[in-house]
Amino acid sequence: MPARSGAEYVESIRKQPPCVYLGGRRIADVTAEPVFVEPIRAIAEQYDMQSDPAYRDVMTYPSPSSGQPVSTSFLIPRSRTCS
Repeated sequence: MPARSGAEYVESIRKQPPCVYLGGRRIADVTAEPVFVEPIRAIAEQYDMQSDPAYRDVMTYPSPSSGQPVSTSFLIPRSRTCS
């Protein structure tokens, strides 16, 4: 999956909402529920950093199959470093 924006992330949650219960009540829109607003905003900010020129080289790499930038979270660790 190519890198996406924070807005695309939030919209994906709205379009295909997870089944979430809070205090015995089903949450229809987690993006509008006060307890989830800040965590969703923080995750969206991370997605936005992928396209920010200041962070792009650290947060993405070219996909071997498509060449599009993808998150470095998909990289498979090849070595272990200890400090």
